[in-house]
Amino acid sequence: MSDSKIPIEALEGLMRKVFVERSIPPDLFWDAALKADLYVPLSQRSEQEEDKSIQLGVDSKGQNILWVFTSPNVLHEYTERYFTCYGLVGQEMFKKIKDIPHPVILIGPEGITLSLDAKLIQSLADGKVPVLKEKDAEPLTQTLRLKVTRAAEEELKPLEDRFVPLFQALTEVLAASFIKVEDENSGARLLLGLRLETNNRDSLKRIATEVAKAAEGVLDQGKTMDITLIDGSLKDAFEKWGKTFYKK
Repeated sequence: MSDSKIPIEALEGLMRKVFVERSIPPDLFWDAALKADLYVPLSQRSEQEEDKSIQLGVDSKGQNILWVFTSPNVLHEYTERYFTCYGLVGQEMFKKIKDIPHPVILIGPEGITLSLDAKLIQSLADGKVPVLKEKDAEPLTQTLRLKVTRAAEEELKPLEDRFVPLFQALTEVLAASFIKVEDENSGARLLLGLRLETNNRDSLKRIATEVAKAAEGVLDQGKTMDITLIDGSLKDAFEKWGKTFYKK
């Protein structure tokens, strides 16, 4: 391959071919991973700081793990949370994380998750393509166990009272719905789903800023709320459990 940067779509396509279709050798994927941008989530505390702090995940045993994602969209779909992310070209990312004292998981589209051992990370940090067989980097079978329920009316009413006037002013918001989600990486939290005239992450990010301002002082102590698109990876959950409180 050439030394030019590898697009996200090409990297994720190779990931599918190696670890799902088993149609090409793994070294082609790792060669591309050295030249593609990879992403880690940042803690909310550090988003406005120069010294950016990486947000760690927690596995089913309660141990901290480092998430590395193939794209910001995969990050959002996997966590169902909005994190600011930090991207670096692959080799530089591996150099940055090679000494981190936590297991490293590389996460791609369609739930493909790869456990990267220290020897593999060091090889990639040195710019060397490892010669591996598929069995040496088997996809993990673990998935994010997400429990979805209907949120309590008394919990939603104060937020709805704030958000309805906001969405009436933000004409690109077509609908809004709440569900409650819980997974092994975090406690229960409200998830606000929006349907927008332009359903993309840039629009969602901009509107999320206004939503956060409107929610100030309303959420109970210790409660959290995240924002996503109704028509995203949890579309079925919103259809089954969602409470639509605003519709244009």
